[in-house]
Amino acid sequence: MPSKNLDDLKKVAKKSGDDALLGAVKVMDEVEKAVRNQDDAIETINDNLDETKTELTKSVEDAKTSIQKGFDQVADKFAAMEKRQILTGRITAGRSGEDGLLDAIPDEKRGMAADAEAFPTLWNVSGRGPIHKAAVAHWFQTSAKLQVPRYSNQGRQLGEDLDKINTAFSDVYGKAARTPLTGTTATGGGAATPTIVANDILRLISDNSDIYRLCRQVPVTSDKIEWPNEATAMRVAWQETQGSAITTSEPTFGSNTITIHRLGGYGLASLEVLEDANVGILGYLQTALMEKIGAALDSETMQGTGSPYTGIRTASGVNVQNFGTGPTTAGGEANYANLVKLYVKAGQNSARRNAVFVMNHQLYGEVLSQVDSQGQPVVRLGQVEGAPADTLFGRPIIVSSNLTAGAAITTTGDVIATMYFGPPSALIWNIRRGIEWDVSEQFKFSTYQLAFRMVMRAGFLAGVPSAWAVAKDVHAD
Repeated sequence: MPSKNLDDLKKVAKKSGDDALLGAVKVMDEVEKAVRNQDDAIETINDNLDETKTELTKSVEDAKTSIQKGFDQVADKFAAMEKRQILTGRITAGRSGEDGLLDAIPDEKRGMAADAEAFPTLWNVSGRGPIHKAAVAHWFQTSAKLQVPRYSNQGRQLGEDLDKINTAFSDVYGKAARTPLTGTTATGGGAATPTIVANDILRLISDNSDIYRLCRQVPVTSDKIEWPNEATAMRVAWQETQGSAITTSEPTFGSNTITIHRLGGYGLASLEVLEDANVGILGYLQTALMEKIGAALDSETMQGTGSPYTGIRTASGVNVQNFGTGPTTAGGEANYANLVKLYVKAGQNSARRNAVFVMNHQLYGEVLSQVDSQGQPVVRLGQVEGAPADTLFGRPIIVSSNLTAGAAITTTGDVIATMYFGPPSALIWNIRRGIEWDVSEQFKFSTYQLAFRMVMRAGFLAGVPSAWAVAKDVHAD
């Protein structure tokens, strides 16, 4: 019975004075209280059951996680053991990841994977395992042999090997990795590197450069590219009186043309590198060509004179800060006051916020010796005791040996250099093609040497010179 009805019944029984009715109402009241107590007890039991269920569920999930973690650890150990066995040739590779490349490597060359793992310094390629590196070396050797007449009797087998490794690259890394080969004989020209190989080469170039790797790199599909620029900017003006017209502004846009040019490297190697199953050919390319290509890209970016590209040093619109002439030396001093002037010369805060200082090693040594108005070094020490943090006013310092120090001053023997400050994102490299690879044994036939070359096509533009500040003729030594 609802409580309201029972309360009404109590009032009637009390008013009537009927003892029997009053007794019955009292019994009903006690029954209702008992029912309520029972409901409360049931609700408490349900709550406890829900809480217990939640705890049990969590315990089960924790147990599953722990068990899975144990399985993963055991699987990792088995995978590591299997990898060692694969590299030593004791078992066949699996079908997943880079292991899929191993099937495309002839048995007599599989030792290259173990060599690549044992001597990682020969391969300055981040993020790749020894099997991938061995596959790349096999590709280079096979491609080179196809272009050398002495191996013409092996042409069919070499062609099959090359197609097999290209297909493996495609299967493991996606269809974009497979590039058709054209001109696989010496008379027909060079062989285009598969995309996956070309990416490794470009990474090696980047690792051996200090500035190019920071620039904006844009793939293009034409030998001439128009980059729009803002010749006249928008403007706003305060209105002095009501109803007056807003001052009009009509921005104009121009364009900068980037023409793609070819950058090539050339070297020699003994023909033994084609006959021996080792990783030397790619390591040789890295040391003989990649450092030179990286240095050329850095030099053109910062100090190109217009042939073929104009670097930021002489770009039209760059902000030039004059450091003056030192009291006893040729060239302005890189003192604290002049460094502050260079820091604020670019003007826009957005440029400084993403900017870096760029200088050669001689000028860096000069900056390290400078102190501020409180006698503290302008280049703060890092966490390693005695080691500089390579920041100036909180912005990174890029020290590049690829920048020429400048001419020696004949009267004093001093050396002058250029210091740069600006955002690398304002420097644009357009990449037209990846790497082309050609070899020939004819040029050095009598010395049993192989001539090889690598060529890339790219174009440069100092996109926003006004975001950069340059201090020329700074005393560096």
